[in-house]
Amino acid sequence: MKRMLSKRSAALAAVAWMIAVAVLGLLFACVRQAPDQPLQVDFQRSITSGGFVREYWVHLPPTYTQSSNLHPLILCLHGSGGSGEGMKHYSGMDSAADEYDAIVVYPTAYGGNWAEGIEARPDGMGVDDVAFVRDLLSLLREELHLDSTRIYAVGFSQGASFAHRLVVDLPGIFQAYATVSASISHAVAQRYQTPAPVPFS
Repeated sequence: MKRMLSKRSAALAAVAWMIAVAVLGLLFACVRQAPDQPLQVDFQRSITSGGFVREYWVHLPPTYTQSSNLHPLILCLHGSGGSGEGMKHYSGMDSAADEYDAIVVYPTAYGGNWAEGIEARPDGMGVDDVAFVRDLLSLLREELHLDSTRIYAVGFSQGASFAHRLVVDLPGIFQAYATVSASISHAVAQRYQTPAPVPFS
């Protein structure tokens, strides 16, 4: 009888061990799959550039995960007196970008005005907006799955003028850009010497 109980106990212990191993395997599988879960779609962040704290909003496409493929990025620039958050809400760019699995970034100009090359206000305050965008893109390359060969800029009004300046002063960064309600300044146009033509609309 004792031998039978001993064998039965050993069998139960073996079954319990196998169940424990199976449960642990499922738990580890869940941990490995966790990075593939969709992330927060919209969030606000800040970065220090040139001694100034600069804010920006990010919109991720619904398909974005921590292990997803590389995504194109659209830099969306607000007009004079606006903000990245405001541009996000009224531009409709989020839904348009989702169709192409693109990331959208909405930076905010310091004091509401970009150093677009026409007015001297931001530059006179020591604000280097071109350096800010360069720093921001470097940070985003480290933090997000973005395709550096597919970075685009769009802008409205003063943000559109600043988009012209970015393409000139950061050659080779933007694949294409589009502007609304603005033209390129004479000073920026004189410096237009990009390595290759940049599609513009």
